[in-house]
Amino acid sequence: MTFHNVTRFAAVTLILLVSPWRGEAKRKPVDALLEQGRQAENTQDFDHAVALYTDASRIDPFNQDAAVALHRSRFHAAQAHVTKGLAFRETDDLVAALAEFRQAASIDPSSMIAVEEARRTEKLIEERDQQPVQEPEPELADVPKLVPMTKPFSALKMNNQRASILFETIAKLAGLNVMFDASVRLNVQHYDVDLASEPLEQALDQISMLTKCFWKPISDKTFFVAADNPQTRRDYEEEVVEAFYLKNITTAQELQEISNVVRTLLDLRRLMVYTTQSAILCAERPIK
Repeated sequence: MTFHNVTRFAAVTLILLVSPWRGEAKRKPVDALLEQGRQAENTQDFDHAVALYTDASRIDPFNQDAAVALHRSRFHAAQAHVTKGLAFRETDDLVAALAEFRQAASIDPSSMIAVEEARRTEKLIEERDQQPVQEPEPELADVPKLVPMTKPFSALKMNNQRASILFETIAKLAGLNVMFDASVRLNVQHYDVDLASEPLEQALDQISMLTKCFWKPISDKTFFVAADNPQTRRDYEEEVVEAFYLKNITTAQELQEISNVVRTLLDLRRLMVYTTQSAILCAERPIK
């Protein structure tokens, strides 16, 4: 046997001896990664499973088990992110939804669902950003409401008393304060009152009707009394202004006719038409 043949024989022998060892060296870490990947899939941690199967495929690119497992885990991981994205979009969190759809598409580029949902969400974000920002409507201050410190008082009878005494007695029994306008004729006339057990507001209304006054709360513990006439009503009573926007109005005449009907039916004195906005504005006293 020549020297050349001896050298060739030795090289072939060395390859045959080393190849099984090198295959065994690959198989052990790949098998460990495959087992860890299966455990991750069982707990539905599909992102981790994809990472483990990817490492296994890098170590042994020709391992069919690793290739199949990687393909399967990519599908499930992408589907999980799509599901999360849809949930975010239902709550109008479009940015988080888009991130999930893009993550799904990067994990599984063949997922047309992920690609389509990402495109759709991008369009929704673009449309939302193009809409003008609406300023919040200013909050209207609530009309004060009396909060008596005591329950409805029992029957109350007062004879030949001035208006000031009547209101002050009710206020004292309820644990409240009372203020009078100069228009109230406190010491001119005397009145007889016989009240049954009833809520505070009804008792004040009865005395107001008797004395030709009106009352209004100015805080939760204080109310104000003034003579009931047009001037003091304008000066002291609160008003609520409400705008009613009408749809399907084609002409200004139609809007005017509707406002006339509303004014007549509801006996509204302060009502105006805002033609350019197809709106009717009404100002009235709030209901107690």
